[in-house]
Amino acid sequence: MVLDDVLADDPRVAPVAGGLRARGVRRGDVVSWRMANSDVPMLLYRACWRLGAIAAPVHHLGDTAPPGLVVEDLPDGSPVRAGDAAADDVAVMLFTSGSSGAPKAVLHTHRALAYKARLMVAVHGLAADDVVLMPAPMAHISGLLNGVLVPGAAPFRTVWMPRWDADEAARVVDDERVTFMVGPPAFFVDLMGASRPPRSLRLISSGGAGVTPAFCEEATATLGARVKRTYGSTEAPTITTSGPGDPTERGWTTDGRPVGEAAVRLGPLDELEVRGPELFVGYADPSQTAAAMTADGWYRTGDRAAIDEGWVTITGRLTAVIIRGGENISIAEVEGVLERHPAVRQAVV
Repeated sequence: MVLDDVLADDPRVAPVAGGLRARGVRRGDVVSWRMANSDVPMLLYRACWRLGAIAAPVHHLGDTAPPGLVVEDLPDGSPVRAGDAAADDVAVMLFTSGSSGAPKAVLHTHRALAYKARLMVAVHGLAADDVVLMPAPMAHISGLLNGVLVPGAAPFRTVWMPRWDADEAARVVDDERVTFMVGPPAFFVDLMGASRPPRSLRLISSGGAGVTPAFCEEATATLGARVKRTYGSTEAPTITTSGPGDPTERGWTTDGRPVGEAAVRLGPLDELEVRGPELFVGYADPSQTAAAMTADGWYRTGDRAAIDEGWVTITGRLTAVIIRGGENISIAEVEGVLERHPAVRQAVV
């Protein structure tokens, strides 16, 4: 299964793929770009996949001046309507620094991303009448998965934000009747503090240490949406979350259960280890891949966790601890305790 098989047809993809092919792009080539969120990078992703090329976007930090002179306008080439990719071809190369600070190029195949796109439509309970607002950069896994892949598989519409502004986001949510958002809690804290908090959202999926029960309760009351926690990474996108039929309390107090065919276990020091069809196939640097995997093929996330009857709760990073009196104290746990106080919205230790 390749991505063209699961994403709804978009007639704009064929001419973009033709343009890339006319410029010499072939199966296995790496195509990189840096630009703000819009339909353009979405079409570049899909054109690369049709050609069997590897999309390798770079995070967009800011706008640059437009070119002052166009020397030659190259022809578009013939539209490409049939794909050249195979299921196990690498589809994307996404860059992440992780907690180590060392840059890593994460590789995902067509098979893994196609599987994940279809799965998350069902897990989130999404349908063709949903609309997602995507402020996260498209060069990141969240922007790719929830702005390109899941909407393409449902299919439903994505509204792009090139840069985050809370009041503008609140206006766009209401004007576009946005129903679904995914992102860190900072986005939703900003929306709750907007001059006019939006009310059309029905589902908010958020991950990170700041997604406390207090945050979930406040976001539910202020934004009128079902709010739940989720957990994943660039290497292992959306491994755990809760579904529409799960208890609200579990969605607020845990990071959910493994979705689809994903499996989790605890390794030494309670490090969460995961495996499943959505896992990356490795880093571009084989030595980084070897360091991240166990001998029996599980991905070492670097996150500490607890598992209770299948429900996973991330308790912090292996390295994010404070040592006092010989005891290891999780920074995330301290922040969580502080955020239970009604006068505290967010805590950082």
